Amino acid sequence: MAGITQQPISKWTRASMLQGLTEITDTAESDPDNDASDILILTFDVVSAYLRCLVDNQIIKVNFDDLETDLINFEIRYDLQGPVLAPDLILKPQATQATADDLPQWRDYVARDIKVYTNDWLQAYFESVAWQHKTTPISSDLLTFMVTTLTDKAYDNYRKTPKSWTKKAITGVLTGFFVSNADLTEAELQQVAPALTGFLEFVAEQGWLNAKRASDYQRFINAAALEMLTRAQDPQSAGPGKLIGAEMQKQGIDISDRDAVAKFIDQVNANGGIDSLYEDNQVFADDDDEAPDDLTTLLNHPDQLASVAKLYDPDINQQYLKDAHHPVSAGWRQAKAIETHTLAVETGLRLWIQRKAYAISIAWEAADLLAAVADFMDVLYAQNLVTPEQWSVSAFKEIGQWFRETQSDIDYRDMQPVVAGISDILHQTGVLTKKQAGQLPAAFNGDEIPVIDKPKKVTGKVMSMKQARKLLKNKKRRC
Repeated sequence: MAGITQQPISKWTRASMLQGLTEITDTAESDPDNDASDILILTFDVVSAYLRCLVDNQIIKVNFDDLETDLINFEIRYDLQGPVLAPDLILKPQATQATADDLPQWRDYVARDIKVYTNDWLQAYFESVAWQHKTTPISSDLLTFMVTTLTDKAYDNYRKTPKSWTKKAITGVLTGFFVSNADLTEAELQQVAPALTGFLEFVAEQGWLNAKRASDYQRFINAAALEMLTRAQDPQSAGPGKLIGAEMQKQGIDISDRDAVAKFIDQVNANGGIDSLYEDNQVFADDDDEAPDDLTTLLNHPDQLASVAKLYDPDINQQYLKDAHHPVSAGWRQAKAIETHTLAVETGLRLWIQRKAYAISIAWEAADLLAAVADFMDVLYAQNLVTPEQWSVSAFKEIGQWFRETQSDIDYRDMQPVVAGISDILHQTGVLTKKQAGQLPAAFNGDEIPVIDKPKKVTGKVMSMKQARKLLKNKKRRC
């Protein structure tokens, strides 16, 4: 970049950086090499991460979010959308675990800037048609609290702005502060994922946030939501402030009554401090991977499970309807595609709840497993025009061969118990026959197809109950 801009790095401006990026892009576009475009995307991403790093460390005196906006617009303009590299990737080894001391300095002007533009985003959303037609019954005050809490804590604890959030930052805030400190009911916690993802969809549609990045954020939020709800069921997850507030409410103490509050605090201290509020018999083991009781009970209540599954749909924007599929003239039907996808999400949730029973790899996170099940079933309908009831050995042989040829050995092995779990669950819920459930996983694995015995047909002369009674009656007469 220095050779292009002809200026010391400390003197670079937004204009000179964009000029340098434009010259790199123009050079690549005139290159006849077939790989030039792929190399350009990688180069752009590396250079972008380098520029973010320089700005993040105040080597270049440019506002970080202004730079981020310039890079997003440039990326869209020249169709350079690729993976997003974090600014700290340039200076820190990827395996290094960041600590508070590793974070860039907290800056008041950055925090204030975040508040300004996220508030603008929220106000625009509340005045939009998208808000009027939202499917999540949430108030503007509650959504404002969710968005501002996520943005504030992501910057305070991870130094990430809404334009540079990471999976670690999103997951940390949702499964941490939202559980331990936020005063949200279980119903309100269930609204977090659909409300935030709907808001981000609107922001991306306005061009304020890169579409690829917004999609990643939505995926991270959906992945964290299940863990957030699970942790919220554990009283041990509550922070001291939340725990004290809950205990005061339980005892009917008016927080405006200073004497009553003081007496309560004295009593807590006399009992051993805040630790006394935690019940020892409610401690959960850190490595407990069993599904919480409230989710397990859903298995016996299909209607409730269907409602909960909607919260964890990995493709709430219905991208699967836009992906490659047969034309309507060949038999593809949108209603069938939606029906298949809905069943896939419910099946994925059932599989996650029972993941231990089906020996699902611990490498699978909830959102990734649901996405894998949904993709698997969506593709089978899109490419083969078969709903689960119509799944065949030949179709599973074909998709199994595709996995073996295009995916890594580890990914293929991890997918095998997933396919077996899908087949068994759909059999248990009456969608697949016993024969399908027994043969389809073998077809996917490339194994010999087992022979599934049919109920044996009775041969010879068959006696009816009426005939039996008549014979018995005659027998008595002979006596």
